[in-house]
Amino acid sequence: MSIIESLGKGFQVVRRYWWLPLIPILLDTFLWIGPQASVENLMRQTLDALPVEMADAPNEDMSEWVKSLQAAMGEMASRYNGFSALRVGLLGVPSLMSWGEVRLGSASTYETMWIIFSLITDRPDLLVSVPDATFVDVLVLQLTQPWSWLLSSILLAIAGILIGCTYLASITHTLRGLSDSRTFWQRVLRLGSHCVLFWVLRAVVMLIAGVPFVLVFLALSAFSPALSSLFGTIVLGMVTWLSFYGTFLVAAMAMNDASVLQAIWYSFNVVLRNFGSTLGLFLLINLIGGGLTILWQRLSTGSWWTWIGIVGNAYVGTSLVVASLVFYHDRYTRWREALIGALAGQSKRTA
Repeated sequence: MSIIESLGKGFQVVRRYWWLPLIPILLDTFLWIGPQASVENLMRQTLDALPVEMADAPNEDMSEWVKSLQAAMGEMASRYNGFSALRVGLLGVPSLMSWGEVRLGSASTYETMWIIFSLITDRPDLLVSVPDATFVDVLVLQLTQPWSWLLSSILLAIAGILIGCTYLASITHTLRGLSDSRTFWQRVLRLGSHCVLFWVLRAVVMLIAGVPFVLVFLALSAFSPALSSLFGTIVLGMVTWLSFYGTFLVAAMAMNDASVLQAIWYSFNVVLRNFGSTLGLFLLINLIGGGLTILWQRLSTGSWWTWIGIVGNAYVGTSLVVASLVFYHDRYTRWREALIGALAGQSKRTA
């Protein structure tokens, strides 16, 4: 199945099973007109205390740095909505309300790429958040204690993982033609546990690898700033290259019920054997998904027309998710069939 056929299949499946985009539609609607969990007051209290804590080493540069930090963090805090943790972008849930640098809680692949693109091209207007609803007074819940922020963030993150896994499981359940509701929820919980385990393992690996990286970077900085910059660029390039081989990691966990290690192995092999077509699919999904999200965002005015953008974004985003799953399953099946054929041929020769 080619890239275009996979994309066509994705839109075809969503047209037939119209309810697949309901989760991102309902989630975005809630994030738009539902209550918001704000940490603005808590953040301002923390930022206002910075000059006091730094009074032992007063200087003009430090004072300017503190003021810049207060302004930047204050702006982010004023736009931050704790309920955005309900949307986990890495699980593929499309969201118009999470578009924009100040509202991104967990960026999806194409959101991350467009963030980088906007920074490189100096086009921050590409990441302007969707305007707030103008026809309703949104309830704002102020979190004034650090423990309440931490507890709510953990609970909302868990709920977000369950929502994202339910969304993915509903798609894979449909693609595989399954209908048993009991096995569906078992798959949701299994997928959620595998995702949490993967994020924990990734954090451990980053911590273990990060310590020597920082030490080497600091040592090179003391010797030559240019050399340390080159080292950082090389490491970033290597991490990006390795991350690309994990493009289908979540797809493997969702479609094959694979464990974390199995999913890494499956994704690596599928990308390795289909590098060019995977890159083409990746670029097309980025262009279509990110480009149309920018279009929906620019058409949003805070009126009910914004909801049209929410529906359109959910429809296109879900179609792209389905397309990537269809592409992965097709290339995975080819690889397994070729592997089985090779093993069968080898056994015949040895016999």
